[in-house]
Amino acid sequence: MLKIENIVKTYENNRGIFDVSIFVKPGDIYGLIGPKDSGKTTILRIALGLVKKDSGIVYINNISTWKEPKKIMSIVGYLSTTPSIPPKMTGEKYIHLMAETKNSVNILIIEELIKYFEIDVKKIISKMNDEERRLVSLIVAIMHDPDCLLLDEPCLNISQENKQKIIKLLLKLAELKNKIILISTTNIDGVSKICNKIGFLKLGFLKKEITLNNKEDNIELVRSIYNNVFYESDFEKK
Repeated sequence: MLKIENIVKTYENNRGIFDVSIFVKPGDIYGLIGPKDSGKTTILRIALGLVKKDSGIVYINNISTWKEPKKIMSIVGYLSTTPSIPPKMTGEKYIHLMAETKNSVNILIIEELIKYFEIDVKKIISKMNDEERRLVSLIVAIMHDPDCLLLDEPCLNISQENKQKIIKLLLKLAELKNKIILISTTNIDGVSKICNKIGFLKLGFLKKEITLNNKEDNIELVRSIYNNVFYESDFEKK
């Protein structure tokens, strides 16, 4: 289980994360939605232990993300919005280089993911487009079969065809392999199709959470709540 409880992280100009709690069980796909600069990326980076919180606790499968970073890195897959990839390497070399830093990566999983997304990993990374580089980074996040996935805008710069592949893959990982998945996004339609839980983050505050039992007909519901949270000032007074 991913347990984020009462975390606070303050920056200048009254920005930050304020008393946010999020709980994601195995098999859950939790979507953290909000506009740019609402704090989504900071929460994911705190959850991974890359950013030190001011207060609160974060555990993944009962392991403290701040106190035991090596253990956390072995059970978590992380996708950044701006992954740093060596431009002069081929995609294949980069994937295998990263595999050497992880525990017991099954080469067959790497091959299956490359085939699934139909990427030419023989290409030099500098010659790849944004979508290809993002898919290579996603493969690196998933290839070691982690218990938990922290994915920051997983469908950013991705074609409609590959968005559907990512949705299908994440649903399979949650439903069949019981993975813990937390994604952040600004995409209302995307979270409506994939997530069974959604949190609405505004200026560092988790304003509302909902549980979706049926992923098929939720777009209008999520849009309505999103508009209430982010565009109607009287919503916050209720």
